[in-house]
Amino acid sequence: MAHRAGTGTRPTYRGGPVSGRAPTAPVPLVRSSQEQLTQVYAAAVRSYPEETCGFVRAYEVRACVNAVEQLGGDGCGRTARTGYAFAGADLLALHRSLDGDDPVLLVYHSHGDVGAYFSAEDQQHAVVDGEPVYPVDHLVVDLTRDGVRGARQLSVSPALGRYVATVAYGEPNPAEVDGG
Repeated sequence: MAHRAGTGTRPTYRGGPVSGRAPTAPVPLVRSSQEQLTQVYAAAVRSYPEETCGFVRAYEVRACVNAVEQLGGDGCGRTARTGYAFAGADLLALHRSLDGDDPVLLVYHSHGDVGAYFSAEDQQHAVVDGEPVYPVDHLVVDLTRDGVRGARQLSVSPALGRYVATVAYGEPNPAEVDGG
């Protein structure tokens, strides 16, 4: 991220400056309660075996449309089972939020049956020339047919120019995640 605490510079993303404050440390997903994480897990369960995607603001979890197949596999031959891409309206909402009072803090998606890790393809789409495309953290949910096994939150490492795992979340309470 281009922002450095105390420099007075505004954070940027590939597309221009954004207002607001860039976090200097990972922003935990669960700002107000376990409820946000439960909502993300429920979206993942509803989408399985396809990847779910969405984003989190301070007071909103937004499940988005996985449009990877409508976009021709995002140019990489991916399917909704192996990748995600935001639909135009969702991407526009993410983009517009970055100049508002409640910017997107975190983008999430799930990995069905392969674990919670940030794949090389995830890195390729999230980082360009060592800078994040958007000044957000990412969350990858580990999901199997038996349910959510946990998640990993990733933040960009300026020193490495890529996203690295910063927070791990364990299994949810099964009674809280019913897919509904």
